[in-house]
Amino acid sequence: MLPGWQSSVRMGVGVNKNLIRYVKRGPYDDISTPYAAYAPLVPHLKKWMIGLQPIVWESAPSEGGGKLVEMLEASDFNVTWKPYPPFDFFEWQPDLWHVQVTNPPFSMKAKWVKRSVELDKPFALLLPVTALGSRNVNKWIDGCEIILFPKRIDFTGGGAPWFSVMWLTKGLKIGKGITVAD
Repeated sequence: MLPGWQSSVRMGVGVNKNLIRYVKRGPYDDISTPYAAYAPLVPHLKKWMIGLQPIVWESAPSEGGGKLVEMLEASDFNVTWKPYPPFDFFEWQPDLWHVQVTNPPFSMKAKWVKRSVELDKPFALLLPVTALGSRNVNKWIDGCEIILFPKRIDFTGGGAPWFSVMWLTKGLKIGKGITVAD
C-alpha cells in the first residue's frame, strides 16, 4: 500500500480500485485494441487512401499480430507488422510503408510520438487523452489532428474504463484540429 493511502481509506476518502491495481501491477503496455477504439479511425483512413494502395504499418502489435492487425486487414488495408518486442520501434522500420497505425505502449507514449513525427510519414496513434498534458508529447504535436471518443473505451472488458483515449493523427488530412467521433 502506498504511504497515506490506507489512512485515506479509513477516513472515508474514496480510492479508485483500478488505480490501486495499476500501481501494484504496472503500466497497461500489452492490452489489445477493442473494435470500439478502432472503428472511428476507419473512415478517415479510407478517405486518406482514395486512389492509393498504401501499406499500413502496425508498429506495436503483440505476438501474432494482435486485434488491431486483424481489424486493419478486415477493413481491406495492406498491413505490415513485426512482433513488438523483439524488434525495436526506435531503431527499425519496414522497407516499405505509407502510414503508421498503432496503439503504442502507454508507458512509452512520449517517445513513440517523437519517433513517429521524426519518421515524417502519416500516423495515427491511440493515446490516453492525458498525453496532451505532457510537455514531452506537446512539443511534438504541432500540425496534428485529434479524434476524440464520445465515451471512454473499455480495453479490459471489465465494464469500468477509468481513462479516456484519443487518436493522435498527422498527415491524414482529416480537416479539423479536433473531431469527436459519433
